Amino acid sequence: MTPTPTTPTTPTPPRASRITVALSLAFAALLVVVGVGRLTGARQNTERAQQRLQHVRQDAERVLTLRATSQTVAAGEQPSQDVFQRVNRLLSETGLSHVRVQSVTPAGDRALDGREERGGRGGVGGGGGGGGHREQTVRVVLAPITTSELGNLLDRWQRTQTLWNIGSIDLLAARGRSNAIGSYTATLSASAVYVPLSNAPASREDPQP
Repeated sequence: MTPTPTTPTTPTPPRASRITVALSLAFAALLVVVGVGRLTGARQNTERAQQRLQHVRQDAERVLTLRATSQTVAAGEQPSQDVFQRVNRLLSETGLSHVRVQSVTPAGDRALDGREERGGRGGVGGGGGGGGHREQTVRVVLAPITTSELGNLLDRWQRTQTLWNIGSIDLLAARGRSNAIGSYTATLSASAVYVPLSNAPASREDPQP
């Protein structure tokens, strides 16, 4: 029996394989493009955040330069007893009732030297040293508050609270879903000068709020 001759077949090009490779390369290129886009977006977000922070610092510095140059001196006990009520009243008067006073904590109490009493505090003391003046400092934490709201609050504070001088402001971006973008936790350092009863002149009256 004679075997039937067979015709050799030419291998078919692996078209499916070429398509798969092409799709893989296209997908990889897409991932690279997406990754570069995300990196660029993240860099731009970081730059914008740094610019906002710089503007916040500049605004805070401008506010501090507008502080009152004179400070009332209290006679009697330490004047920190009503700071919480004062700040809440200021927030209400400024239309910022949504801003919470998170805490009011003492931050120090020290005796002023003669040089500070004679004029280093912008009108505190009036004569030579040894007047027994003391300075008390408190930290007030407010949140959430925007820079414009803080500016309005400090403007009213400057005009109405001559007893308490704000010496520094620290801002930290507020966290939490309930806080709007651009809101901060503000820590205000405020100081008041007072003369203890044993050193206070008999004719001196306590300042009115």
